Amino acid sequence: MILEIDDIQARTVLGAMKCIATGGSGGLSEMDSRTIESAGPILMGTDKVDVASLSETSPEQLAATLRTSGDASIVAQILTIMSLVGGVLEPQKTNLLLEFAAALSVDEEYLEILNDATSGRIGRATDRLSQRGAEYFLPAQSGHADSDDPVAPLMPYGDGETEPALEERYMKLGELSEGTFGKAFFDHFSDNDLDLPATDRGQVEAFVIPHDSTHVLSGYSTDESGEILVAAFTAAMHPRKPMEAQILPAMFCWHLGIKLNWLGGSFRGAFEPRTFWDAWDRGNATRFDLFDPEWDFWAAAEQPLVQVRQSLGVADSGAMLHA
Repeated sequence: MILEIDDIQARTVLGAMKCIATGGSGGLSEMDSRTIESAGPILMGTDKVDVASLSETSPEQLAATLRTSGDASIVAQILTIMSLVGGVLEPQKTNLLLEFAAALSVDEEYLEILNDATSGRIGRATDRLSQRGAEYFLPAQSGHADSDDPVAPLMPYGDGETEPALEERYMKLGELSEGTFGKAFFDHFSDNDLDLPATDRGQVEAFVIPHDSTHVLSGYSTDESGEILVAAFTAAMHPRKPMEAQILPAMFCWHLGIKLNWLGGSFRGAFEPRTFWDAWDRGNATRFDLFDPEWDFWAAAEQPLVQVRQSLGVADSGAMLHA
């Protein structure tokens, strides 16, 4: 579970989610209800949630109920996601979210970014999200001005520039036995018409290895819904700027239809609450961070995929869902 809290605290958090949902222009939607219903069992270990009977929670009530700053930080993230599930940016919901965050003494950059976006400063918001995403995969980018092109280092090749020796090493993954992690990694690129690192359209290894390994190990696809799930899984597995570098960019691109930069795309409506919360929970349960420099991709490549999943503690998809 993401939150180890008692039933009273859980109902208070769920009530805060309902408060955010009803704070917008359209009232409580079917998507809002499904998001709250699935969050209880998956994130907090509750029994089935009856949204209609939930009392809405005020910021002051929520702050008085939670006991640790760690819980407060996670709840602020949950409420932020709750404010976006409707698929549009709503200033009323963001303002209410900021009231909850202030009551919880949570002051994070992602709240500023979301406030920029809902206050008409969408260009500033998308620039900052692009920069934080680049820093996530390429820590050396930290400190670069937001006006720089933050995603350019993710595409180091082009104009016929390649690294033949490295390209050949990746191509040889396709010669490994069926069932190995390396063969699955190679097939992931081949089946989805993706470009391997070191090719002229390939992306930098620091991005490709952790991101696409997460796709392979989690089993999530490369369509819009799958990218949101990989973002949720990754945010919990490697919690450095999880909202700024993973959750908000994915929600903006694939649920709100907001394009962040020239490298990414956009789509509306890819968020599905039950699988999203499950992906977050699966990432949280993973025993090893694929972004850790100590993780040896090439050693793992020759091992059976099942064994790599087991060694990293990657649960089967849906294994943590509650009926």
